[in-house]
Amino acid sequence: MMKKMLLLAMTFAVTVALLSAAITPAAAAGAEKSITLIGGDYIIGKGVVFTFYVNGDFGNQDFNGNVTINGETFKLVECHYKANGNLACTAEQGLSKYIGQTASATVNGFTSSGKIRGFNYCYPVYDWDQAYIWGQIGTSCQETPANEGDTIIFTSPDWVGVDDDFGGFTGNYYYNFYTPFGIQCFPQGPGYYYHECQLQNPN
Repeated sequence: MMKKMLLLAMTFAVTVALLSAAITPAAAAGAEKSITLIGGDYIIGKGVVFTFYVNGDFGNQDFNGNVTINGETFKLVECHYKANGNLACTAEQGLSKYIGQTASATVNGFTSSGKIRGFNYCYPVYDWDQAYIWGQIGTSCQETPANEGDTIIFTSPDWVGVDDDFGGFTGNYYYNFYTPFGIQCFPQGPGYYYHECQLQNPN
C-alpha cells in the first residue's frame, strides 16, 4: 500500500513538473516585455521626440514604428536608449502643430497613447479657405506670450499648391496676432489671423 501511494505521488509530481515546463515559460515570455509611450516633447530645431518605457530584454533588436495623430500617420526614426533606460524616438516630421494633442504610437508591435507636450503659450491660427469661409487651420505654440501685431509663418492646408507669400506653392503665409478688439474679419478671440485680415473681409 505504501509503495502504491509513493508511486502515485511521484507520478503526480512528474506530471506537474512537465506541465510547468510546457506552459509557464510561454506565458512568462508574453508578459515580460512591453513598450509604453510616456509622452512626446517638442524640441526646437529637432521636432517631437517620443519617450517610451521599455520593460524586458529586447537584446540587440532594432526599434521602429509609427505614430498616429488625428488620423495622420508618421514614421518614427532615430530610436535610441537614453541614459535612464527609456527609449527615445524622433518623428520624421516636425509635428509642432500637434502640440497638446494625443498621439497613438506603435513600436515593435506594442501600441500605447500619450500627449505631445510643448511650449506654454499656444494660440489658434485662422484663415479663410478657397470658399472664403473663415476657420481655424491649426495651433501655433511659442515660449513667450504673443503681443498685438506679432507675426508668424504658418502653413495653410487649403492653400497648398496655390501661389503663396513666398512665390512658391507650399501654402506658407504670414499671420498676425490680434486680440478681439483689433480684428474686423473674424472676431473669434485672440489668435493669429491671415495677414490680410485687416484689409479684406470676404464675408
